[in-house]
Order: sequence, then C-alpha cells, then structure tokens
Amino acid sequence: MKSRIKKNNSNNFLNKSNKNEFKNNQEYKYNNMMNRLLFNNQEFLKNFRRNNSKTPSKIRTKNPLTSSLNSNFLKQKKNKSKDLINMKTNINKSNQLKNNKNIKNNIKNNYREMNTSPLIKYINIHDNIINQNKNMQSNNLNQNKISSNNRLTRSESFSILESKNKKNNKINSSSDDIDNKENNINHNNNNNKSIENINDIIYDKNIIKKPNKIIKKIYKIESLCQVGYSGPGIVKYNQDNFFIYKNLNDENNVLFIGVCDGHGLFGHDVSKYLIKHLPENLNKALKKTNKYIHHKETLYKTMKEVFINTNKDLCKNPLIDTQFSGSTCVTIILTKNKIISGNAGDSRAVMGRFKNGEWINIDLSHDQKPNNPGERERILSHGGRIEAYKDENGNDFGPKRVWIKNEDIPGLAMSRSFGDEVAASVGTISEPEIETYDITDDDKFIIIASDGIWEFISSLECVNIIKDFYLKKDLKGCLKYLLNESSKRWIKEEEVIDDITAVLIFFED
Repeated sequence: MKSRIKKNNSNNFLNKSNKNEFKNNQEYKYNNMMNRLLFNNQEFLKNFRRNNSKTPSKIRTKNPLTSSLNSNFLKQKKNKSKDLINMKTNINKSNQLKNNKNIKNNIKNNYREMNTSPLIKYINIHDNIINQNKNMQSNNLNQNKISSNNRLTRSESFSILESKNKKNNKINSSSDDIDNKENNINHNNNNNKSIENINDIIYDKNIIKKPNKIIKKIYKIESLCQVGYSGPGIVKYNQDNFFIYKNLNDENNVLFIGVCDGHGLFGHDVSKYLIKHLPENLNKALKKTNKYIHHKETLYKTMKEVFINTNKDLCKNPLIDTQFSGSTCVTIILTKNKIISGNAGDSRAVMGRFKNGEWINIDLSHDQKPNNPGERERILSHGGRIEAYKDENGNDFGPKRVWIKNEDIPGLAMSRSFGDEVAASVGTISEPEIETYDITDDDKFIIIASDGIWEFISSLECVNIIKDFYLKKDLKGCLKYLLNESSKRWIKEEEVIDDITAVLIFFED
C-alpha cells in the first residue's frame, strides 16, 4: 500500500503544488530506500532492531519486494519531527510568503538527515557486504577453476600428450624452427629483447616454443596412503603427503608430482605445508622467467631457488616448530618426452623399463644419505658428525645419522630435507638434486614413493612386482599389494610400520 502523510494545519502555509511536490519526494525516497533494502535482504524485517534508532524497529508489509513504508513508520517519523513541525506554527503569516522557500528547504534537509542516519547507513553497509560477498564468491569461483585446472584428484585418467589426430596440425616443426631462426631474431630485436643463443630462441615464450616429439601417453595415475604403526596403544599420525599439479608454468599437460615424508613431532605439519606451497611457488617462479620447461638452465636454477626459499618461509612460520621436525620431498616434472626430477631426502622415484625382453629399473632420484661422499664432506665441514646409533655393546645399529659435534641431537637419517633447523646448523640442506631423463618407447611406468616402500624393497624388486599389474592395467591392485608387502616386511624387521605413500603412473603401450 502507498505511504501517506496526514495533513497538518501547520502545513497550510505551503501552497498546493509545493505540498504535492514535497509529499511525492518523500514517498519516492521511502519507497526506493526500502525496496532496495528488502530486495537485497528479505530477512531484514525480522532481524532489524536498533536502540535509539530514527528508523522503525518493526515494519509491516504485504510484499517485501514491492511495498513501501506503512502508517506506523510515518507516525514514528512524525513524532520524531514534532519539534520541527511545532517550529513552523510560530511563524507569522505575514512572513510566510517571504520565508516560504527557506522553510521548505529546512524541512527537507532536516527530514533528509533523519532518514539518512541509521537506516541509510545500514543500507550502505549492507550493500558493501553484498558486494564483498559477490567479490568473494567470484574469487572463490576463480580459485576453484584454477584449482580444478591444476589439482588432480586420485584415480583420474588422462593423457598428457597430444591426441593422434592433432599430429598433423602442429604449426612449428623442428626444421621450421631452425629455418625461422633469423626471422625470430629480427622480431626479437624489434621488441628490444636480448638473445644469448639458440636455446633462448627455442625456449623463450615470447618467441617460439620448442617442438616435442610425441612418444607416450599416460594411461592412468593412482595414489595411495597408509598410516604407520608404532606399537599397541600408540596413536600415530600419517606424516606422508603427496601432490599432483597440472599445467605447470601454464604449459598444457605438464605435471609436477611430489611425495613428502614428514618426520619428527611436527612432521605432518611440514609435509602439509610443502604440498600446498611448493608447487604454487614453483609455478609462479617459472612463469616469471618467461621460459619453457625445457630450458634446462633456467629450470634448474629456478627449482633450486624455489626449494630453498620455500624452506626459509617454512622455518619462519610461527605455527610450525621445525627445530627437530622436517620432511623429505621427491618430485618429478613430467612433460611429453622428458622427466626432470628434484629430490631432497630419501624418498625415491623409479621408472620401469622393458628393454630387450628384460625389465630394468631406472632410478629417477637418488637417496641422499649422510654417508654419501659429497654429503658427508659438507656435513663434516659444517662441524657435524656422522654416526649410527650404538647398541648396549657399543656397536653401530641402524643407518648413519647426522649429529651435532658434541651432542646426541638431532640424529637425522638423511642429509637433505625441509625444516630440521638443528640439523641444518651442521650442514643439512633443502637444495634439491636435479636430473633430467628422456622418455623412450621402452618406458612403461613410474612409481614415486616414500621410504616406507624403499626401506625393505629395492628398486628392481619393486619394478618386478609392478610389471605383473601393469600388464593387467590394475593400478589399485598394484598399490594395495605393495603397501601390504611393505607392511609385512616392516613388522618382521622392526616390529613397527612406517607411513607409506605412493603415486603410480602407467603409460599406454
């Protein structure tokens, strides 16, 4: 229903046209104001309460989307402006015509001030909240799109290579790249960009992309995690984690895959931190270089910087205690025809290759142990010592470990890791060891796993286990068997079971 203002004798000094104009402005303002509010929030009528408010605490309406203020609201407004109305009655009729315009403006201004106090402020605040929510929803939607593009769920089957029907649609071939070298240099010089060598021409994103030969397709990727066992009545957290990041460096079908094995009291926090920040940091850093993944020099330098800087940020994080806690991290970048591994610790990536009728293992990473010559030299030069645990007879027991020179801490069983600040004071580092491998037609699968697998199963034995499941294309069955077999050997040898995580990749034949 339409809002009405009762006539008052005090309004008689206004002529008829002025009164109608003033009345229409009021009704329009109220209708517009409340319609906006009710349209954005229909629950406002039930929830709006405000002490000492110049707006009503309860508003009745038939249609919350189209109705205007009712008579109760106007009655309250009339009471609130009683002093203003009484002021008008004391004006002489002789001065009415002379002061008519000023009085009218005063009424409008005062009335506007009353209306714009809590309700208009609330509307503005409410509109800001609505806009913020819309922006947040939009950002969340964009993040979800980005996340869905970059994050790979378990058991997702896809091909990282171009389909066969696109082979003939490739624009640039290897010969085309060389033939167009001169044109590209001229184009590059026009854009004031320096070129060091042919690799800059081939790998610079602004110029031309190096063509890749199509060799393999991924049949499927599967992953599996299992929490360990430390004895009866002991609650153990799974400190292993993994990530599979798609379209690294905004290059289609380039995967960045990693397995993290946490250790220490807060190892699970360290591994969680790594799976979230390491791939994102590498992706951002590579994009800034404006080079493709195959530019070896740029990639190696960027990976080392990202690993080291991510570790620095981790150790500065006040929510994670990294004095005696840390995590290993083995990663691979899987492109159409190459594998680039980056490893810090004793987790491992292995490729199974069938060549000349024989299955062989290709270790894509190498365990970084304190007794390795290069690692040992670095730790000793930083004032650390390398010894195994001693049994009650003083004999070595278990693997070699990193210790502070004059104290029996921290006893770290690897020479590279993230976190582990005490061990880092005597030479352990987070810089990865990086290697590149060409994919061949003989390569059949890749497994990336924590040392829960590798402690009692060698790389070659693991390949021989997986090959039977590869022929059946049974990834889940393969991982379950590997985890069960590893658990049996842990119980037999140690009477405990380490956390076990593995990511398995089958190529198409």
